[in-house]
Formats: sequence, structure tokens, C-alpha cells
Amino acid sequence: MVELWIGIALLTLLAICFVFIPFFRARRIQQIELADDADRREQNIAIFQERDDELKKEFEAGNLTEEDYQQLRTELQRNLLNDAEAENETAGSFTLGTPQLVTVTLMALMIPAAAFGLYSKYGSAPALQVAIEREASDPFDGRTPTMEEAIAKLEQELETFPENAEGWYLLGNTYMNINRFSDAADAFSNVIRYLPSQAPQRASVMGQRAQALFFANQGVLSDQARDQIKDALSLDPNEITSLGLLGINAFEHQDYQAALEYWQQALTVADGNAAESLTSGVAKAKAELAKQGVVFEEDAAEQVELKLELSIDEALASGISDKAVVFVLARPEGTNMPLAVIRMPYSEFRSSVVLDDSTVMVPGASLAGQPALEVVARVSNSGQPQPQAGDLYGLVGQINAEEQQEVVSLLINRVVE
Repeated sequence: MVELWIGIALLTLLAICFVFIPFFRARRIQQIELADDADRREQNIAIFQERDDELKKEFEAGNLTEEDYQQLRTELQRNLLNDAEAENETAGSFTLGTPQLVTVTLMALMIPAAAFGLYSKYGSAPALQVAIEREASDPFDGRTPTMEEAIAKLEQELETFPENAEGWYLLGNTYMNINRFSDAADAFSNVIRYLPSQAPQRASVMGQRAQALFFANQGVLSDQARDQIKDALSLDPNEITSLGLLGINAFEHQDYQAALEYWQQALTVADGNAAESLTSGVAKAKAELAKQGVVFEEDAAEQVELKLELSIDEALASGISDKAVVFVLARPEGTNMPLAVIRMPYSEFRSSVVLDDSTVMVPGASLAGQPALEVVARVSNSGQPQPQAGDLYGLVGQINAEEQQEVVSLLINRVVE
């Protein structure tokens, strides 16, 4: 920081020089001009006296009449007076004196005052200090820091910049990985505090905070965690973590039907490891319900499958984001309510997919018994299930899943307006 203040002082001095140097230069020029005027005035007086003596000698010698002598002498005096008046007008037009020096001094003093005022409002000395220290030294001497050291470093930076929502999120996930669940819940609270109110990640972070509270309370869903889940689901009814926790809580209380419904709802938007865990939970809930004599339609009848072969128009594929999500859904023709849904990241795009009763959104529903289905495949750049402008899609209609034996080809070649 010493370098910063030295730099500010030097720049301030340079700015003051730009104010004072022109002033003193102009004042020096004016002093030279005044000295020249004084010399000129003395020369004019000397010339006047010389000419006056010459006229007097001419008059005494009888070469001039008294009338001519007086007239020429008057003319000579008039010329001297005119020269003096002209010099007075030039000298009195503007003089750089003490008032002007005071004004220039005040202007010079305003420069650092304004600079410090602007810096105090828009500058950030702590941020600069952290950047300088980070650049100047490596606290880990080039080695990979331990988990404890990395956490301590991140905690220190968050003390300096507490409004860093991404930093708090990273710290919260790190705490979760080392089983510091209470600390994780506090970190996620800070994420929620500093995250913009309209940020799409708010619901997910709320779900993660509820999960941290759940584990911190020895696997018991506290009132605080329930309130957090309620807030998360009010923003996103399909928030996976919240639905998963509600399913776990219902399963532990032997409400297997509720657990099944929560987990099946979460499955509609899950992928990867989350989908595998939820699928396992669904199977366990069904197994418990089967012990109670519950018979599921898909177990009582032959499974109905709708095999699809997906492709994307090459002219449109170049504009797809790597973070895009592909939704494949079947819905009764003439409606917008999906009956069965598959969700997969675009980075894991599969051309061959199968819609069956395991992908239905509502427990007990089936692809069977639907005389006309419409199958839609949509690439969502935003990752949201609702269609948005710029999404790509394709659709095929008039499909009866029970009678459709061949693979249905579906080309994604349209753009949502």
C-alpha cells in the first residue's frame, strides 16, 4: 500500500505543477513586459527633453517665432502624453498579482481533495491490498495447500469480502464434504443473503441449506429445515434436494406412498448420480408398498415402451450451449401436460432413448390406454423445463404407444419463437 500512496502523492504533485507552472510563467512574462514599458517610458522622456532643448535653442537663435515655438512645444508634449496613456492602458488591462495567486492556490488544493473524495467513494483500498499481497507472495510456497489451509484462506478472504456469494457457496460445499454440517448451513445462509433475489440458483441453495440442517440435526427434519424446504419449493416445485429430503423423512416414518411420490416427482428433473439414487429410492418404496399388498399397474400388465431415435439439425447444432439440457416427453395430443419425461444434459446426449411407464410423472399413470400421443424433444439452453425463445425442438404426433412397434425417428429442427 506504500507504493499506492507514493504514486498518489507524485501524481498529485504533477497535477499541482500543471496549475502553478503556467501561472508563474505568465507572471514572469508580464514582469518582463512591465520592465520593457518602464525603459520605453524613460526613453520617451529623454527624447522629449532632448527635442525640447533643441526647440528652445532654435527659438533663442531667432530661427523660430514665438508662435511656432509654442505650437511645436505643445505638439511635443501631446505626443509624450499620448505615449504615456497608451502604456498605462496596456499595463492596467490585467495584472497577475496576489488575488490571482490565491485563486490558483485554491485550485491546486482542490485537486488532491477531489481525488481523495472520489477514491473514498469509488475506490477500494482493501481490495487492492489483497490483490497486491496475493500477487507478491505465495503463502503455500508453491505447494498444494492442505484442506485446512485452503479453507482458512477462503474464510479469510470472505471476512474481507463478505458479499462474495460464490465464495460462500464453495465454502458451504467444502464444509459438507468434511461433515461440518452446521458450518455448511451458515455458509449457505450467506449465499442466500447475498445472491440476487431473482437468481435461478436460489431454490437449489435453499435445498442444500435444508440438507445441511438435516444432517446437522442427526438426520431429523427440524422445523427450521422444513421452513427452508417450503421456501425452496415455493420458488421451484421440482427442487430435487428438497423433494429428496421430504421422501427420506416420509420413508423413515413408514409413509411409503408419500416417499414414492416425492421421489418420482424429483426423478422428472434428475440426472446422473441423483437420478440413480432416486431410482433406488423409488424401488425401495415400491418394495415396501408391495409388502402391504399394493399392486402397481406396470407390474400387473406388460410394460409399454416407446423407442425413439433422436437427431439434431446440423445447421442448428452449432448454437447449442454445453450447459443445455435435453427434455424428451410424451403427452396426450392436444394438451400441454407431459405424461412421461426424460431429462438429460446435452453433454450426455443419447440418440436412442426409451419412454415407458418408469418415466411417467404421476404415480399410477401409464403410456398404455392413450390413443394418440405427441412426442416432443426440446433442447433448452437455459436448462428450464418451460419452453423459452431460442430453444430447439422437434415433435411427432399421432402415436399409439401400445401399437407402435417400430422405432420413432424424431428430428430436432425447429426454433421456439
